[in-house]
Amino acid sequence: MELIGEPSVTFGPFSLDFERRALFQAGRPVRLGSRALELLCALVLRSGELVTKDELIASAWPDTYVDDGNLRVHIAALRKALGEDESGTGYIATVPGRGYRFIATVRPLQAHVEQESAAVEKQPAAEAVQPFPASPTRIFGRGEAVSLIAAQLPQRRFISLVGIGGIGKTTVALAAAERLSGAYPDGIHFLDLGALSDPSLLLATLATGIGRPSLCDQPLAALMEFLKDRRILIVLDGCEHMIGPAAAFAEALFTNCAGLHLLATSREPLRAQGERVIRLGPLGYPDHERPISAEEALEFPAIELFVERAAAYDDGFHFTDAVAPLVAEICRTLDGIALAIELAAGRVEAFGVAGLAERLDDRFRILTNGRRTALPRQRTLQATFEWSYDALPETEKIIFRRLGVFSGLFPLDAAREVVAPDGIVTEDWPRASFMEGLANLVAKSLVIADISVGDARYRLLDTTRAFAMERLRESGDLDTRQRLHAEHFLRLLQDLPNSLEGLGHYMDNVRSALTWAFSGSGDVRLAVLLAAAAARLFVNLSVLSECARWTAAAVDVLPQVEIDKECELVLWTHHAISLIFLSGNHPDAGTALSRALALADDVTDATEYFRLHEILFLYHLRIGKFAEAQAIAAKVRHEAENRVAPTLDVEWMFALSAYFYGDHRTACAEAEKALLKLPRQKDPRSLRIGTSPRILTMIALARSLWWLGSLDQAMRVADACIEEARDLDHPVTTCTALAYLIPISLWRGDLETTERRVDELLTLAARQGLHPSTLVGTALKGALLVKRGRPDEGHTLLKTSLDELRSTSYRSQDSPLSCHLVEALASLGLVEQALELVDRMLADSLADGDRVHLSVIHRLKGELLDTSGHFPNQAEEHFRKSIEIARQQHAAILELAATTALGRLQVRRGEISTAIRNGRAALAKISEGIETDPVTTARRLVDGWEKLEGRSALEPGKGVNAY
Repeated sequence: MELIGEPSVTFGPFSLDFERRALFQAGRPVRLGSRALELLCALVLRSGELVTKDELIASAWPDTYVDDGNLRVHIAALRKALGEDESGTGYIATVPGRGYRFIATVRPLQAHVEQESAAVEKQPAAEAVQPFPASPTRIFGRGEAVSLIAAQLPQRRFISLVGIGGIGKTTVALAAAERLSGAYPDGIHFLDLGALSDPSLLLATLATGIGRPSLCDQPLAALMEFLKDRRILIVLDGCEHMIGPAAAFAEALFTNCAGLHLLATSREPLRAQGERVIRLGPLGYPDHERPISAEEALEFPAIELFVERAAAYDDGFHFTDAVAPLVAEICRTLDGIALAIELAAGRVEAFGVAGLAERLDDRFRILTNGRRTALPRQRTLQATFEWSYDALPETEKIIFRRLGVFSGLFPLDAAREVVAPDGIVTEDWPRASFMEGLANLVAKSLVIADISVGDARYRLLDTTRAFAMERLRESGDLDTRQRLHAEHFLRLLQDLPNSLEGLGHYMDNVRSALTWAFSGSGDVRLAVLLAAAAARLFVNLSVLSECARWTAAAVDVLPQVEIDKECELVLWTHHAISLIFLSGNHPDAGTALSRALALADDVTDATEYFRLHEILFLYHLRIGKFAEAQAIAAKVRHEAENRVAPTLDVEWMFALSAYFYGDHRTACAEAEKALLKLPRQKDPRSLRIGTSPRILTMIALARSLWWLGSLDQAMRVADACIEEARDLDHPVTTCTALAYLIPISLWRGDLETTERRVDELLTLAARQGLHPSTLVGTALKGALLVKRGRPDEGHTLLKTSLDELRSTSYRSQDSPLSCHLVEALASLGLVEQALELVDRMLADSLADGDRVHLSVIHRLKGELLDTSGHFPNQAEEHFRKSIEIARQQHAAILELAATTALGRLQVRRGEISTAIRNGRAALAKISEGIETDPVTTARRLVDGWEKLEGRSALEPGKGVNAY
């Protein structure tokens, strides 16, 4: 159809004015950005034809270069404005790889659109009662609520949609009413109570709006007589403005007019007869801070709303992977409140997305540019909250603004203490008055109650809290409430030192209390006590960066305050714990431990004394001082027997010590005893050293079982250990388990499992800021690449990671990871460099007491010498030393590796029978795991020797294998 020259056309319920570049639906303007309108015009003008991507881009961006992604965003916004379903087949069809086609029937508009144009240029003055006003924009994330209302209203007759201001109640009510429009032959009428200044006008206004003005002496009776036989829906919007009269009016209509249905919106329930309350929550948004892609982000309705509105306000807005995390942060900060998100989107043009995210602490001053057609209370975020606050009784205003000091969830007793005049519930502030006020604030959606657990907990949305804090600051009462808040959470932490279960819910409040206490208006001594009390919680929750931050702040101001030595010991010990896992045994961790040791003998708290020595043990293991670690374990056992102390589990330390000394049978025996005592579940005792002693014990058990040749058992223990660590939901512990047990899947030849677990380790470690674990994960990724025949890439990752690990004194992983680096060097033909590395490993192992890898190191040196082809006698010497050490350690799998390495050399010398006999004897010591890589490889080798017996000898050198 030729449409050039037509001023306006229609399709479906829409009319498009080309001259004014305006789109209407049922006579009302549809909000669209200028780019989207240009695209629509270009498509409609060539209705039925293919319009290429280049042609569309040229029409909407005539002087600007943009990519296809920008076009897709605006096409998506256009489809949403037209109300297409997800398949996008209603009006615009996609021609893959080429462009788009407008497929709806288009007709010239016979009647001119003067009236519609006037609607754009001049909006009529708002009236309290109107025929049902269709929503001019698409709604997001409310399909379930709209469907629920549409399903229940015909049966229940009276529904109140309740939620905080700006949450989108009116929008949802209008959408539900629109869906039900065919069910009400006598019409749908919209009554905005917020537009009424006098409750006495309510009845007359409604009567006039529905065409039944009444001048009789009994207007309510007359109105009900008029309505009683009619099938009609009345939407009462903004009932909180006059909650009492609205409730009485709604109840009278509901009980006397059987055909009349009511849909009310309010910030609190009307509490009227027949009312069914549906609470409307925030729009969904990512509740985590991890990076998110643009595609993932658009799964959340809060982000979808922001993106569409931002594109409508600003043609230069591009939603990319780089922008997505910032938009997620904005929506999270604004609690998914639809009005706040719309207002924020309108500020993108002025501040940019990054600038907007930075300014949201001042959200009530920047979120002010609402739609001119919106109700006055919805044009700024400030006005929305003032509307609710100003309507509160004075007692509720006091409670509300004082609750602003709480961050996140808070318990009832904390609220009572902080809200009471001096933190004490007195006769002037009785429990009943407080409870009633709090209940009313919950009903009015200003406070949220969480009743998912036995005792109710409460919270304010961040945006609500920001408003409450402004009112509290204006009242001059802020510092008093913050002190009461900090003192309450200090008592809570001090009263429950051994039972931190559930305190994680109050982390935000602990952070807030610490921030105030360390501030210029805070209290230094209170801050130090809080930091010490919170340190256990931070460690228990694996929030080590915060533990390091607050304990560092506390020890810096210790000279300014007087505290007992037990408190100081807690600070230094937990400061060391956080640094050990975050920075890999940084020198500051050693300093902290030294300061703690200087206090240890003078404290009476046995729990803290032994915690310190357990940390010392772990610290020496991590820096590769295995002999010193074993000495500390012995000291702890001796002290536990001679000092009044709680039941102490020391077997786990002896299991680890025995493992690193290569005493695998003792390691397994001590590990089995330890596992009977150590708690499996997550509790403060199980994570007292920043990780789980039980998981460390299982690590030692799994690795010792592997060396002993119990390969199936080792794999089962390793898999169970990793699963148990995950179940603890403690990132430090999970990273520890993965870092030490990934090698078992690598040794057994399961490269797919290895890759999955390496990716898991790297992701989790990066998210938690656990730098040493990140380096170990990177090195293991390098080892995996070597196994996959990519030694050049593997060598780079291994060397870079190992160099940095050594610079942080994290040495417990040095030998095993260095073995993989030797394999990479040998694969690249860099035998001299590999030999230099092996010699250094050998010296370090002998000096520090790391006996567990001594057999491996001797075998590697023998293989490197054998590969060179020049030192067969020296190679044999190292092979035999490797076998000797393996037998001393009962390490059957290492004996097998060294025996087959020596066997290759013997076969070349013609000593095939000896090689076969020794190989078969070593294989016989492996009773399980016979299908794993090291066993099948050795068996194939020995089988080959048997076939070879009596034929030509082999050439020297068959490569180097780390394990």
